[in-house]
Amino acid sequence: MARMAGPVGKVMQRISATGATDATLPFAASDDGSMNPKSCLAFRSQEPTPPRTRVLRSGRPAATAAFSLIEILVVLVIVSVLALAVSISIASAGGERQLTREAERLQALMEHACRQAELGGREIGLRVGAQGYAFAMLGFQGWVLAERKDELRPHDWVAGLRLELLRDGRPVDLSDNATGSPQLVCFSSGELTPFLLRMELGDVGMRYELRGEVQGKIALKRVEIRP
Repeated sequence: MARMAGPVGKVMQRISATGATDATLPFAASDDGSMNPKSCLAFRSQEPTPPRTRVLRSGRPAATAAFSLIEILVVLVIVSVLALAVSISIASAGGERQLTREAERLQALMEHACRQAELGGREIGLRVGAQGYAFAMLGFQGWVLAERKDELRPHDWVAGLRLELLRDGRPVDLSDNATGSPQLVCFSSGELTPFLLRMELGDVGMRYELRGEVQGKIALKRVEIRP
């Protein structure tokens, strides 16, 4: 077959290369062998165009607020430790207040008893036991517990209180003193049995020392306890 010249020849070469038939051609040649421009345009319009990539403008993906199991466990441990620390702090503060109240109350009651003994001309003693303490008055038949319902009535210690009583530098047994004689005496002359009473409570990191001097002075001292 003779090779055709011009645009038609190029098209025919293309058809021969691709194996297309005349029925598939979207154009027709004119009688003079020239190409119909409209057919060429139609052919070009049907050529597949490369797909265009559409660029979407989107912001950064939102970060997901997800926690791993280890992170949750760490948070739970921290919360538990903080709760335990707060509980210990509250318990320690409560124990310190109780101990302070007991020590200050005993100091005030002993000072009151010594004033009453000096004003009334009658000795008043103090019985200190492991469970509590009581005041007694010296009469013709010996020591008698005060039957008054005022400040000198018997008192119980707060639960867990630890005591150590020293008289003349020697420890005094406090295990059973319900019916014994008073260990400490406020004399009508204004004098007082010298003593040292140490008071501790639970795990409180301090104690109180109540000290009485022979001249009748009663002093209260707070002492920090090192662990």
